[in-house]
Amino acid sequence: MSTSDRLTGAAALAKAALRLERPDRLPRAAAALAMWGPTLAGGVAASSARYPLTTALIDDDGSMTYAELWGATDSVARGMRKRGVTHTSTVGILADNGRLFVQAFIAASKLGAHIVLLNTGFAGPQLADVTVAEKIDVLVHGERFADVARISGASILIDAAEVRGMSASSWVPMMPTRRQGRTVILTSGTTGRPKGAGRVGSGGAGAIGGMLDRIPCRARDTTVIAAPLFHAWGLAHLGLALTLSATIVVRRRFDPDRTLADVAEHRADGLVVVPVMLRRMLDPSMASL
Repeated sequence: MSTSDRLTGAAALAKAALRLERPDRLPRAAAALAMWGPTLAGGVAASSARYPLTTALIDDDGSMTYAELWGATDSVARGMRKRGVTHTSTVGILADNGRLFVQAFIAASKLGAHIVLLNTGFAGPQLADVTVAEKIDVLVHGERFADVARISGASILIDAAEVRGMSASSWVPMMPTRRQGRTVILTSGTTGRPKGAGRVGSGGAGAIGGMLDRIPCRARDTTVIAAPLFHAWGLAHLGLALTLSATIVVRRRFDPDRTLADVAEHRADGLVVVPVMLRRMLDPSMASL
């Protein structure tokens, strides 16, 4: 990315983030972002410093403020570190949309670990193949993936119940790491084994600003993200929303009627879907597919 692109992106990000507010909020957010760097953890750190009582996440298990999300992920990061996760680890995340995915991602980011986002449609052999190819040694998984997780070959398995226990423990602040792991999003695998496309960090202000130049998101919007978070489109909007102190609404499973109800109930400013989801929402005859 050129210097010009970075400056354009930074300007778009600044424009989206600006609001009339108390003068102490933006300096606190800037200090938190500088401390944690241009990672997903850094975006949440800034939002927690700026709007601690704003709702960060609404999912099937309830809601969390930014202060609660930040504190819980400190605890999860400490718990993961006790299980042997370090900046040299590669953490696979196999989870539906919801707080398990979000907390595991942020906690791994806080530890500087490498992260691989796994397709929730993987069968056991596919998961095992990807585990070897991407050198995944830690697998964080949802409850419904317990069977495939056991045969994945990962040396450390952390399930949803364990993450809930970690997040409920005492919140002791984490010290930031200056290491940034890479985040790997897998290709579709239509012509063979899914292959990882990795990047370091979040791409910084230029990458986020590039999105904002095309998508008019603003600070403290409410966004319903129905697209899978393991998918590049869903993940990009997760990072964007958390950096802009937005409220994110996610559900484990996509349901057209529930998605429309969420948009109406929470008066959402944005809806993130993939084309087949939009078609199911617009065409009642496809709703059951």
